Amino acid sequence: MGSGLKLESRPWPHLRLEGILTADELERLAQWPTDGWQWLRHSDIVRPDGTSLRKWQMLDGRFPDIARRLESLEPTLREMLGVDAGRLYTHSILVEDLPGYLIRTHTDCDDKVITCQIYLAEDEHHEHQGAVLKGNGIDVQMPYLMNHGYAFKVGKNTWHRVNQSETGRRSIQVLFYSRPR
Repeated sequence: MGSGLKLESRPWPHLRLEGILTADELERLAQWPTDGWQWLRHSDIVRPDGTSLRKWQMLDGRFPDIARRLESLEPTLREMLGVDAGRLYTHSILVEDLPGYLIRTHTDCDDKVITCQIYLAEDEHHEHQGAVLKGNGIDVQMPYLMNHGYAFKVGKNTWHRVNQSETGRRSIQVLFYSRPR
């Protein structure tokens, strides 16, 4: 399973993901849910009318077998990213961002240990809509492409952002926390 995971060091250690989801999983995920969404509230993504640019739902509620398989990557992610924390609690979600989504440069919250995101792009024309990893004067663009993504061990210097998107964005996030959510 580690064949689609490539460790990179710039701007800081992270994994570049490619081909993590199987053809069968991608076919099933193409049946994208139209209901069951919750709206995320965050200052960067709230529109003037109070509505949000990001919605989410639990992955295991729609695709429990895909959630289990992706969550089973934990030992590989721990080893490749040098994570020696104790027990981790997984939160796997489907995410849909509306056109105009952006998030300023930030690091993730203290109780998040590993961030992993797999993009489900509908075409190959918006590679620049992926996350930008920042550090040491270097910006590394993660391509927003189908079945591509990234993972990193959260730290004080794992700065990243998403530039304002022109189109909607779909993805799966597999997040590992030090505490239950």
